[in-house]
Amino acid sequence: MNIIISLVKPSDIPEIAEVMTHSIEERKELPESYINEMKEKYITLFNFITEENDTHYVIQTNNKIIGIMCIKIPVDEDIGENYYEFHGISLHPDYNRMEISLKAMDLLFETVRNLGKTAMVTWVLENNSNSVKLYEKCGFAADGLIATIDEKLPDSGLSDMNCIRMRRTL
Repeated sequence: MNIIISLVKPSDIPEIAEVMTHSIEERKELPESYINEMKEKYITLFNFITEENDTHYVIQTNNKIIGIMCIKIPVDEDIGENYYEFHGISLHPDYNRMEISLKAMDLLFETVRNLGKTAMVTWVLENNSNSVKLYEKCGFAADGLIATIDEKLPDSGLSDMNCIRMRRTL
């Protein structure tokens, strides 16, 4: 399967909202109330995307959007300027296979290297074993820092869940 990534454009928003809605329905580790709340928000969640977007990427195959991922400048004070922070990958459940995720991540790593960065950091829910396994297969390793999700996502309603930080050199 041929996979490409490209920056999100405003015209991509309806397709992204559909992908995100189907994706979150599969997240068994999240409370149902949170899933339902997020599904309602997805329609407007990406309204900040403009033609100048430089942080959100769509994952496509055969000109169809099958996922989204995001990178940003890290906010953690102990992370250097040579890092980008990876904010996650979401794939439509029909395409949620490890090989697609790995290919999309490789393309993202290449993009980040081309932007002049040499490392990445990410936060992942401690109990999200699928994401932890994916990130480990991509070369990320836990660096020992743990935070509550409230520290990373205030007002998420998920205060009893922990996140672990993982790093990777490119």
